[in-house]
Amino acid sequence: QTVLKMDAGPIVCQTQRAVNDDDACDVLLEELFLLGTKLLIDALPQLWDGSIQYIQQDEQFATNAPKIHSSEAKLNLWPSEHSQDTRCIAQVAYDKLRAFTPWPGTWISVTRLNSADAPSRLKVIEARIGKSILPPPINRQPDDPIQLSLTPDNTAIMVPCGDGSVLELTKVQPANRKPMDAGAYWNGLRGEPLYLLVDNYDENN
Repeated sequence: QTVLKMDAGPIVCQTQRAVNDDDACDVLLEELFLLGTKLLIDALPQLWDGSIQYIQQDEQFATNAPKIHSSEAKLNLWPSEHSQDTRCIAQVAYDKLRAFTPWPGTWISVTRLNSADAPSRLKVIEARIGKSILPPPINRQPDDPIQLSLTPDNTAIMVPCGDGSVLELTKVQPANRKPMDAGAYWNGLRGEPLYLLVDNYDENN
């Protein structure tokens, strides 16, 4: 049956798959593709012999999904406004990373204050939510950069968030470079401090 409307029309068959806490969009998409392929193959014989049953969709349960824009890719770890979201900021950032993999991806703004290099975008490839709590620095001004550090096991870059939660970056991609483990990227700094820029860096600057 042909319906001249986006994502509409009767359902022939369907299945459910719960979204796990660590599912990334690219992995989940591939798994759903395989599930959908199996459902299609199983339904074809019923289509051919005319025994297929159509189930009408209830459009009141449809969910609007706005188009994603690349400008949404920056991780806002120090929001200037209070959010109604009950998740910690690190969890929000981690969930955004999972949803935006592989496109448009996610990134943060970093700088080495003692370097002649301009502030740059550091793409976040893989991350995890840290178990530690890092309270915001006392008397910190809104645009002050936040110094980053390496976890004791040298596997992740610790990025403090505005609510004290911590996002740990385990795999990153510097501008014009290939993806690399956080430890390898940190070693390339040769002991130079790395800072997170909160609000005052625009990728178009």
